[in-house]
Amino acid sequence: MNNVEPDQTRTVTTNNQVGIVEGLSVPGLQKAAVRPDGKIAYVSSFVESEGQGPVGQVFVVDTFTNTRAGTVTGIEHGAFDILFTPDGLKAYIYVPQGIVIVDAEKHEVVGIVPTDESPFVGGMAITPDGRTAYVTDDRENLVRVVDVVSDKVTSTVSNFTGQAPRGVAITPDGSKAFVANQDGGGVSIIDVASHKQIGVVSGYTGETPANVAITPDGKTAFIIDWALREIKVVDVDAGAETSTISGIHDTFTAAFSSDGSTAYLATPLNGVTVVDVPSKEVVGSVTNFSSRGTGSVAFSPDGSTVYAPNIEKYPSTDPQSVSVISVYEYTDRFPSRIVATPGKTWGDIQVSWSRPRDYRGVTGYRVFYRPASDGLSWSKTAYVNIEATFALTQETTLSGLSSSDLYSVTVLPLKGSTVVGAGPDSKPLPGRASNGVTTTHPKY
Repeated sequence: MNNVEPDQTRTVTTNNQVGIVEGLSVPGLQKAAVRPDGKIAYVSSFVESEGQGPVGQVFVVDTFTNTRAGTVTGIEHGAFDILFTPDGLKAYIYVPQGIVIVDAEKHEVVGIVPTDESPFVGGMAITPDGRTAYVTDDRENLVRVVDVVSDKVTSTVSNFTGQAPRGVAITPDGSKAFVANQDGGGVSIIDVASHKQIGVVSGYTGETPANVAITPDGKTAFIIDWALREIKVVDVDAGAETSTISGIHDTFTAAFSSDGSTAYLATPLNGVTVVDVPSKEVVGSVTNFSSRGTGSVAFSPDGSTVYAPNIEKYPSTDPQSVSVISVYEYTDRFPSRIVATPGKTWGDIQVSWSRPRDYRGVTGYRVFYRPASDGLSWSKTAYVNIEATFALTQETTLSGLSSSDLYSVTVLPLKGSTVVGAGPDSKPLPGRASNGVTTTHPKY
């Protein structure tokens, strides 16, 4: 057993706004999304301008400096939802004309997903292998199936019974999708392999399900019920409601930290609500939040930072900013900005991280990885040891992994045989208690 340095655990900053994205202050901010490599974020805007019609852009944010780094070229009439592919090479963005395809490295529109007519998109989700996207249309009461390779609609979900489908989320193993139907039909359950509705969430007690989010381990879904101002908690495997989280305000969207322990709820009038996922309880709200509310929250891959476009009033023609929220911070002795993405060959995961600011005595790094289905526990983790270099960014490749599994990854420094920040068994403490955690599938 390796030695442990118990006094080097992380320092926590509890759900606190630490700044705004510099150089970005525009009206009508809508949604934020962080690219899977964590290096940039997109923020959309939309405003109905008198005499000009809809206007707005998608802004590029450098997440290292938290500054505006440009705009996506080819979008001038506003944008709403943003969906990155798992490899981060492109994004689907919902604009008034439909769904445009964006080169997420060059930040430019390269095409549009052809549809019979301009869709009224309620939500978008993509399978973990990056091959298929689901796009809800709450005007036509259907869910379109998009082949991500060809960027074409190949079919619609069969046997679909929902009315005004809005939010959609796909389980981390890619087997099922859940669709919130705002005007009737409850919450649809879709078999992804056949693109067929196979049922609805049983025992659902809500009235107007508007959005859905699924924990990284795939075990639990949060259904946002707009009218009741509640979260309905669903057991994903059973397809059944199990409990209710009350005491929340009007909520647009929910998002989970990468280890699934914390959920952030975006509310247009009451900032950002924080939910402890294991206890299913509201534990507070983000402090120092600079606006009345927000329409969306987007976590960085390691779960340490959240971006929240501000809403002071809705609709608004006044300039708004994007809040930068610190979920937690680590001491100078820990790797940061841990990113895991599908590798270049089948069964590979590419892992990178920033070296500790204080790397004195660090001889290497231990990269831990395990199936995300294990929840918060690292008891069954595997690992590889990597020799430290002086480079600001360290990286390695995990090979020979099961392409059907979602993996959680974290990194701890080594000082000789000492695993800094680990538990007594030289493994990470549960969840992100030792360091940041990120999740991804290997390359399919």
